[in-house]
Amino acid sequence: MLALLATGLAGPPAGAGAPPPPEPVVVDIAIFLPSSTHLYRDCDDVVRPIPDPSGGLLARTGPLLSELTVTVEVIGTLAGEVEDPPTSVTFPVGRDQVPVILDFVGAPGPGTIGLRVLDGADYDLGPNSSATADVAAPEVGIDCDDPLADAPALGQPLRDDQTIHVGEVPVPIGLYEIPFVPGAPRSAMPRDLSQPTADTFDTPVVGALPPGLAYADDTWSGAATTPGTFTFAVRLCNDGELYQTTFPVCLGTADVRITVLGDGSAGPQATAATPVATTARFTG
Repeated sequence: MLALLATGLAGPPAGAGAPPPPEPVVVDIAIFLPSSTHLYRDCDDVVRPIPDPSGGLLARTGPLLSELTVTVEVIGTLAGEVEDPPTSVTFPVGRDQVPVILDFVGAPGPGTIGLRVLDGADYDLGPNSSATADVAAPEVGIDCDDPLADAPALGQPLRDDQTIHVGEVPVPIGLYEIPFVPGAPRSAMPRDLSQPTADTFDTPVVGALPPGLAYADDTWSGAATTPGTFTFAVRLCNDGELYQTTFPVCLGTADVRITVLGDGSAGPQATAATPVATTARFTG
């Protein structure tokens, strides 16, 4: 009996090893990307910066059974331009990666931006615990003086050619989702992507309007008084939907030709605009 008890208290069999140590928790920066900023002109001729956020992806190894909070700091010459810079990042339970987004207050660049993971009691640092990237100077997103005829990506004719008689008024110039078919019922007109605003801008940018006519805020006023063919260019705006901005964006210039026939002149009747893009907004 005592021999059996002694055997049971002797411990693990000879040659049995100690339990393996827990897998270490190591935190690294897997990816880090810089910001870029594009400049747009609004319909008041004011340059507006639209910065893209910078950021990265933190990764951890080891057990994922509990959340892990790591300490970080934003580094680089543009660190002071980050809005609410993070000081810590938390990995949720079961997650081995977590994003870090850095939003800028204004238009960053040129300079550098980066992220550093600081050492902590619950994790070790990997070889890529710090990352820095160059941020270029802001670039022009859309040049308001570029002809829209050079923007085939919009997928439609970007010129307007109308014929009217003395005493008549052209139809507004518009940028539509699909080409407008002259003579189609108004209910069939595609949605006009350009929106007039409360501001009034002079037009044209280049050339001259037919005498007797004025065009501002997507609206013609007056009436043609003089026969002839008149070519000019106008700047056109969108309410921001096309480029997902919070302000109307100047898209560029559209070429317009208005032919005015005299009273009783033989010739085609007034035709609707061949969708260009709206609102002549402002002069250069």
